Amino acid sequence: MSAKNPDVLRYFSYLMILVYTVLGGYIIFNPAVFFFLSGWQRILIGIVCVSYGIYRFARIKNKYTDED
Repeated sequence: MSAKNPDVLRYFSYLMILVYTVLGGYIIFNPAVFFFLSGWQRILIGIVCVSYGIYRFARIKNKYTDED
């Protein structure tokens, strides 16, 4: 990716936000795949992933609204 094209970085950031939130939901709601984690560990890891996705969204939203 080139830093000369900020739109590519913006879309990549949005893609990563989607990846983190979907991964968090998948970890929380699909216990069969993560059988090696106990219930509270699976939920905690899922919440951390979703929270990080929300944090990234807030950061990216503030960054691009300040620039526009």
